[in-house]
Amino acid sequence: MKISLIQPVHSDFVVMKTGDKSKIFKPAQLTMPYIAACTPEKHEVEIHDEIVKPLDISKINGEVVGITAVTPFVHRAYSLAKELRKKGQTVVLGGPHASSVPDEAAQHVDAVVVGEGDFLWKDVLSDFEKRKLKKIYRNEKEVPLNNLPMPRWDLLDEKRYYIPQVVQASRGCPHSCDFCALSLVYPGYRCRPVDDVVAEVSRIPFKQFVFWDDNICGNKTWARELFVKLKPLKKHWYGQSTINIAKDKNLVKLAAASGCKGLFVGLESFNENSLKGANKGFNKAQEYKNLVKILNGHGIGVMAGLMFGFDTDDQSTFDNTLRQCIDIGLSAISCSIVVPYPGTGLFQRLTDENRLYTTDWSKYTSDDVVFRHENLSDMDIKNGYQYVGANFFKFGSIFKRWIKSGFLSPKPYWGLNYANNIYFKRLAEISSGKSNIK
Repeated sequence: MKISLIQPVHSDFVVMKTGDKSKIFKPAQLTMPYIAACTPEKHEVEIHDEIVKPLDISKINGEVVGITAVTPFVHRAYSLAKELRKKGQTVVLGGPHASSVPDEAAQHVDAVVVGEGDFLWKDVLSDFEKRKLKKIYRNEKEVPLNNLPMPRWDLLDEKRYYIPQVVQASRGCPHSCDFCALSLVYPGYRCRPVDDVVAEVSRIPFKQFVFWDDNICGNKTWARELFVKLKPLKKHWYGQSTINIAKDKNLVKLAAASGCKGLFVGLESFNENSLKGANKGFNKAQEYKNLVKILNGHGIGVMAGLMFGFDTDDQSTFDNTLRQCIDIGLSAISCSIVVPYPGTGLFQRLTDENRLYTTDWSKYTSDDVVFRHENLSDMDIKNGYQYVGANFFKFGSIFKRWIKSGFLSPKPYWGLNYANNIYFKRLAEISSGKSNIK
């Protein structure tokens, strides 16, 4: 039987120019190569990544088609499912959105996978062959993380990705931030055996890779062992952690020695009240500058996640955020407007307070405001978000931050700064009506 796996288009990627070729900076998606690896060998598998190549529905020939989608792009997944089902193909949907609202998703597809789909995928295919496909599949127990199969990277065109391969060493996060939907897919925080991770990394044929983990240092004892055993491989890697990794200087030293060149950290806000309100009080804004300096001092670039639209934000938030982002020497930022994803505590609170404008999921992006703010208008938030992005990525700001970081310049961050400089210029043109791009 032939299986087709589809990664619908996302907007959270950046096109990089490498010589005369364009590459997607966002690393190859792990979900579909991994689901392909979990597919019984008797089946033929293909992957279609719409991020790097437009889909041709006529060439998607699998009897069963698996699709994954996050909330703002689930309408694309539903649209694809409708076309494929008209052709007589069976469509299975998984991912964060399907896990948060499975009953809604089930109206558009033949089957829904809730949570981790590792072992469930074989059951789905087996039930399909027996003509006993269920509408919703749920994990009854945690997926063990030992002896996981190697992702099927051979099914992707690695030349289209700036960083072709990623590794997932742990799942979930020990924290429970109010805006985060991670727990809907990954219950709790679990780590793979260190030796399994190191063995997988050793088989990567490239110098650099990305850890797909949401918090690579969620268990410090495990992380120390991992970093020590990675060091002999002499790879370069990028990952994600809380900024509090820098409070353990020995851990930072081990990470750097293991090849860490950059970390994405969720700073979210420089407003202590906003952090507390989002259940992220373990972040202390007054500590950011020193913690970033520690990471930079070990050759680790810092890309910060920032959000605008917390209830305690006001007009001063945007200037204050921009000033501090430059002052602490961040290598890059990923800024967004607060999004209350379904299934999160934030979504429930705004629903209870009757503050949601819409549940049109296509508007649940980082560029749109979908709820009534206590202090700011929708345009205040949108303009402020664009203001911070546009000015942070100006060439003058890039130079100032380069000096502040101690002249640290991990190669990917230069490309991210350049690409985002162009992106926010275009966004400003669109907002002012000076562009035909929509």
